[in-house]
Amino acid sequence: MKKGEREKVFSLLENSLSISSEYQFLILDKMEKIFSSAGDYEKYGEMLKKRLEENDYSPQIYLAYCKFLRKTGKKDEAVIKLKEFLARFPEQPQAMMLLGDIFLEEEHIDEAVEFYRKLSRRGVNTKKPFVCTNCGYRVDEMVWRCPKCGKWDSVKYMPEIE
Repeated sequence: MKKGEREKVFSLLENSLSISSEYQFLILDKMEKIFSSAGDYEKYGEMLKKRLEENDYSPQIYLAYCKFLRKTGKKDEAVIKLKEFLARFPEQPQAMMLLGDIFLEEEHIDEAVEFYRKLSRRGVNTKKPFVCTNCGYRVDEMVWRCPKCGKWDSVKYMPEIE
């Protein structure tokens, strides 16, 4: 993809973030892949930071920014942001898992265990299950058409609570 085309796609995806919060995680994933493959990953992080500074406290934006910080080696900053995030959204298993993973990478075993225990006490499955609203079929990643019943746009993100 040429730079001008990439900029146009990025702009369209960025505008889409404001339209649909339901699919933000998909849009953010696509944006991350485009800019990572183009060697322009910092631009992705700048966009996320800007949205947070403009008070876009969407959980998906916050988590994407924390993942960006982790991947770019700014783990201390990621930990601070994740703790802020958990103060605002205390029931977010993805944030607890990410924080536990960072602590484990940094060999802070006690802190990692603390967050993994919080996850297990809540009984939340930390995978990202997608469920067909038509037939109930579960898949591990987003698809636009259910592999079982064939219905289009019926697969939705639904974290499983045990």
